[in-house]
Formats: sequence, structure tokens, C-alpha cells
Amino acid sequence: MNKKVLIGVDGSIHARNAIKYAAEQYRSLRAVSYSLIHIQPTISRYLADEAKKTADGRGKLETIHKKNHAMALELLSECRETLIRLGVKTGDIDQITQLRKNDVAKDLLDYAEEKNVCALLVGRRGISYVTEMMMGSVTSELLTRTKLIPIWIVDNQVQSRNIVVAVDGSPGSLRAVDHVSFMQAGSTFDKITLLHIIPKFSDFCPVAPVKQEEEMDALIKTSSQKCTDHFYCEAIKILQRAGYSQDDIEFKRFEHRWFIGKALVEEAKKMNAGTIVIGKSGSGQADHIGKVARYVINKTVRSAIWLVP
Repeated sequence: MNKKVLIGVDGSIHARNAIKYAAEQYRSLRAVSYSLIHIQPTISRYLADEAKKTADGRGKLETIHKKNHAMALELLSECRETLIRLGVKTGDIDQITQLRKNDVAKDLLDYAEEKNVCALLVGRRGISYVTEMMMGSVTSELLTRTKLIPIWIVDNQVQSRNIVVAVDGSPGSLRAVDHVSFMQAGSTFDKITLLHIIPKFSDFCPVAPVKQEEEMDALIKTSSQKCTDHFYCEAIKILQRAGYSQDDIEFKRFEHRWFIGKALVEEAKKMNAGTIVIGKSGSGQADHIGKVARYVINKTVRSAIWLVP
């Protein structure tokens, strides 16, 4: 089965980093192909309607559309040539450009869902997640809105091929494992680490009395271990169906002294993770991004993050 990945490009250095990451993944993933997409800017509907009222206005509007279309084709051609130069076969690349219909994030997700792609790959700008949310960036909108399509976010140039999957025993983290399994099936395998940070009572109730907190921590630790032991067995089955051997899979469980998200980032950094895979909402199973995933996205640098809804 062909695994199609949609790559959003806009001419920025961040999009170029995404292109380089895609080429690196191509060397190990089997039966993967890429669709490059650029959403063309448009002028406001009010100005467009006003321009259409005169022949001169209609002519200028047509000139703007033609210029944007030509620039889009040139950009896509450059990105395509970069992929080819980095080793991607010509037949495994196609390109699409379209006028913006809504906003860029919605247009990208609509196209991704229509074509049933396996993932949407974008570069992340060098600003914090909080700043991105305030500015309404394309990346933050994609992360917030996606309900079906995994979003791959690339921060800077990724050097390592190590894969770390953040797991907590939830259906969301099992979907994250399944996504890795599907994308890696039949590929040249890199070692994969399933990383579990044992939660504490303070993660759920930060103002509990110390004695109550200690008692609950012991209960949570026991419950978490039983849950993740069962989860690990299921994850092994999924990964082995993709061709992983048990020697390729490592399971690490840590207690933490701080917030789970911070612990995940620190441990992934120690493991030299090039790709971090995480469920969108974790054990909460909400539609919005969970606080752990949000923290990991905000604080991870020089790595790719696969956010799996």
C-alpha cells in the first residue's frame, strides 16, 4: 500500500527543513510518496467584488491571480527539485496548488482528508507555541483542528533517526504506536523506544495534602504499571506485525519529579530522539490538544514531532 504524505510548503526556511526531513524519511520508509501543496494567497472578498465592477479592476484582479499562480508553480518546482536532488524518485512526487478558500490550515486539512493522506508534514516556525497561538499561525491551527490526520511538525534540521513514542496506556497512545507501525511497515528499521512517565497524584490534584498525596502516588504507580504492562503487550503485537523484532523495541518507564511533559522532553533529549510521537489528547481523550502534548511541542527543538489524533 502506498503511504502518501502531504507536505505544506510556503518558501520559508521552515518548509525547507520539512523537505529535508521528508527526504531523510524516504531513505528508510517503504512505499512512501509525497504530495507538495501550496495554498495561494487571495485578496479579500470585498476588494475582489469591488474590482469586478469595472473592466480595469477585473484586469488587475486577473493579473494578481496569474502572478500568484506562477509564483506557486515556481515554488513547487523548486521543492520538487530539492526532493529529487536528495534522493526521492520523480514518480514519488506530485504537486498541487490552489487558491485559498477559507484559511490556510483549514484548506490543508480539507485537502488532506479528501485525499485520505497518511500524514501532513509542515515546518514549525522558530517561535513558542504560546506565541503561535496568539498569532494564529498555520501550525498551531493545524494542531488544534486536526481530528483525523496525523500532523508531522519539523523544528529546525533533524539529525537523529531515533524514534521515541510517548505512551500512557491510553487509546490515544496506542493509536500513536499504530501510526508508527503503519508508516514503518516493511522499512529499514531504527530502534524504537516506548517511553512512559509514571504520573503522580499532583498531576491531577496539585493542592492535595502531603500524606494523601503519598498514599495516592503509591496507588497510581501500581495501577499505572498494570495498565502499561498490558499496553506494552498490545504495542509489541502491533509493531511486530509491521516487521519489528522484540530486539528493536525498548520500553522505558520513569518516575518524575516535575511535570510529565517536561520529563518527556528531558528523557527524549537524553535518548537523542530525532522523532517524537505523541497522541493529541492522552488519557483525557478530549478533542483539544492535551497539556502534555502542548508542552512537548512547545519545548522540543531540532526534532520532528508526530501528533496523532
